[in-house]
Amino acid sequence: MVGCVVAGMECNGMECLDRERIGLIRTKHSEDGPIPSRVRSWNQVLVRSHEVRLLRTGSTLPGETEETGGAMFDLSSREFWTVVHGLVLGTAFLLLFGGGLAGLWSMRAGHLTTAGVQERMRRLVVGMWVMAAIAWATVITGTWIVYPWYREELAESGANEFAGCADAILPTTTCSPRDFLRSNVSGDTASWHTFGMEWKEHIAWAAPFLVTAVAFIVAYYGPRIIQRPWLRTVTIVMLVGGFAAALVGGLYGAFLNKIAPIA
Repeated sequence: MVGCVVAGMECNGMECLDRERIGLIRTKHSEDGPIPSRVRSWNQVLVRSHEVRLLRTGSTLPGETEETGGAMFDLSSREFWTVVHGLVLGTAFLLLFGGGLAGLWSMRAGHLTTAGVQERMRRLVVGMWVMAAIAWATVITGTWIVYPWYREELAESGANEFAGCADAILPTTTCSPRDFLRSNVSGDTASWHTFGMEWKEHIAWAAPFLVTAVAFIVAYYGPRIIQRPWLRTVTIVMLVGGFAAALVGGLYGAFLNKIAPIA
């Protein structure tokens, strides 16, 4: 691999590219003075993306020491539960949706034999209840395990609630992810909390309720759902609604953890 020197330090390949990008963005900030909040916000996202990746792979940024680096794949307990909540449970829920939708869509008169209906219905009932269980596990881990870390109140009593976030580029031990976003210390980030996290707190909770209702309908009516096209349509709409609520919540969660990671 070809080596190079950036900011007076030797580096290789992608590490050089990361440091050059970070240096260019920071230079642009210092030379051009105030820039529009939207540009500032996205520049900070880009800087933060490269800084987090460098720190977590054991590399250092210009002007920093080796001690600030971290071991690759070294997850804290908070990072572990964030991965379980979003990547493991959330992804499993979204993947099961495809099978559930296809199963419900195929439940139409004349499309299946009697044996086919019985075999398909068993799989559909089991799949819907598994999907509902995963949906509940996702919102429960998010609400009672991950979310309290997101909204920690770290400011000292009587002090400005955003005092610990001054000059921060990432949440710290004195600046929780929620306070980091609301403080706008790294750009126009408050909207990520006021809309993105509010969606996750409230709208995303519709997913487990809707999917549980779908599972109950499928288990209760069984093959009789074929003779009730209106009920099959309503069930599909409910399933799609639950999927949409979870999908938007998952996307917001991914972006929020990129901008203000819980670590």
